[in-house]
Order: sequence, then C-alpha cells, then structure tokens
Amino acid sequence: MTQASFLTPQVMSIVGEQTEPRHGKIDAHQIRKFAAAIDDPNPIFTDESAARAAGFAGIVAPPLFNASATRPVPFRSGLLADGQYDSAAPPGLTHLQTMLAGQHWDLVRPAIAGEDIVEVFTTKSITEKQGKTGNIVFVEKEATLTTPAGEVIERYGSTLILRAPPPPLPPYAAPEGEAAATASRPATEWTDDGFIKSPDMVTMFMFAAAIWGVHRIHWDTPYAQAEGLPLPILPGWGLSSYLAELAGSRAPAGQRLRRIDVRYRSSAFPGDALHCTAAPAAEGEGDLALGIVNQHGAQVATGSAAFSD
Repeated sequence: MTQASFLTPQVMSIVGEQTEPRHGKIDAHQIRKFAAAIDDPNPIFTDESAARAAGFAGIVAPPLFNASATRPVPFRSGLLADGQYDSAAPPGLTHLQTMLAGQHWDLVRPAIAGEDIVEVFTTKSITEKQGKTGNIVFVEKEATLTTPAGEVIERYGSTLILRAPPPPLPPYAAPEGEAAATASRPATEWTDDGFIKSPDMVTMFMFAAAIWGVHRIHWDTPYAQAEGLPLPILPGWGLSSYLAELAGSRAPAGQRLRRIDVRYRSSAFPGDALHCTAAPAAEGEGDLALGIVNQHGAQVATGSAAFSD
C-alpha cells in the first residue's frame, strides 16, 4: 500500500527561502573545547604564539568549527521534545526522526579567534522516495558564513533524512569487557594510513557540548533506544571533523584543506574504534579519498578532500 506523501504545500513552502542572518564570534575558548572534543592537539588551535609563528593573525579555528559559533541557543521552549531546534525539520514534519546523510564544506579561508561572523541558510530542495519502512524525505540545505562586511569565509551544505522512527530497542547490554577495552585505548592512535579514534561517552559529551548538540540521540541513551538505536550516536559533524583533521595532516607543502565532502554510511557509537584513512583519490575525485571503518569492518563514512594554496 502506497503511503501518502509527506510533501504537502506547507512542507514545500520553505524551498528557496533564506533564514534570517545568524551572528556569532570566533572565540578562542570555544575553539579549545572543539579541538579537545576531537582530540586534535594542533597548537595553532590553542596557542597564539604557535599560530602567529605559522603565519596567522591569531589562534585559528579548526576547519569545521565555524558553524558552532552561530548555533542558536533558545530556551527550552524553543526546542522540540527530542532536543532538536524547532526549525530543524520542514514545518509539519517535526514528528519524524531526523538524521544526517552527508555534509560538505568549501573552506575559503581559516577563521581567526576574535572575528565576528554571519551565517545565512537556504533550503535548496526537498524530495521524497519510498523506503522499506515508509516514505523518506531528503532535505538539502546550504549555508554561507561571512564577515559582517560580506567576505566569504566558508560555504557548507547538508543532506537531512526524515522518516518515521524504527521500533524501539531493549536496553543495551554491553559485551563483557567492552568498557575496559574502550578505556584502555588512546583517544587517537596514529597508523600508517591514518588514525584510529576511540570515542567514549565522555568524548561524545565533549563534542555535543562544543557544538551545542542538544539532539537527544547524541547523549540520552534511553531516548536513543526509543528511536531504534542501541546507544547514542556520534554526530556526523564529529566524524567529518575527524576526517578533516586527518586530511589536514596530509596537506601538500604550502597548501591547506579547501574542500571536504563526507557521506555517512552507518552510525558510530561510544566504544567504537573508528579507523580513519586517507589515500590518493582517483582522477577527478579530489586529492584524497577518505574513509572510516569501525572495529567490525563496517563502513561508517566515505569522503574526499581537496587542497589549494
């Protein structure tokens, strides 16, 4: 039986609309929180003298930090029951489960602590397809971050999936010895082809706090299970930040990360060992092919990175 379409005139009314500008400031203390959350010790993110020695005017924001500086901070009445912003989904679809399918960033230049920034979102498209468990809605959004004078700092976009949540799961029972194994692993372990990130519930909290990630699937275990997830999931933004850190470490001499595209293939959970890799990309697909595989061999994310002077 065909399900009635979610794409009502009310839903489609926001296509092409721009949000009111969001204002923020690139703050050194918030930069440090973000860098700590992804376990990136690059001194240009925390030490002004190191940043100036590297040729910057001050402490540098990590590549994917900037949008956290413009996140709205409403009172509780401005958030949905699941902790999401009431503007996260199109009007009339806030009852659906929301997940990120992918993100991409065009990094025009690094942002420096102390700068004021302005962000404007545009809903580019809303489409729908039939899935195994019902209709799935795809929302494409793009944002531009500029200085108050209009200089573009970055552009980024996201693909949001909305669908009816799957049946809830029973309480999670961790395999014997899992907690001890997770605690014994370093947060970052470098390998020949990249590194392994081992997020736990503490680092999950750190990242959610750094981006003001209030969506309950990222920090509330009973709620995540009610949404059909075994545990809270690491935000896709965090996975992309891991890959941006790795790509930045592979930048050719005299170049910097200019673009990163990431597709999310499956969820990452606290306790996972996430093997992040970078390898030369096929011709025409960027400079690096990026990937994340968990300890079970499941592909968590794929992507690409490109560099420029």
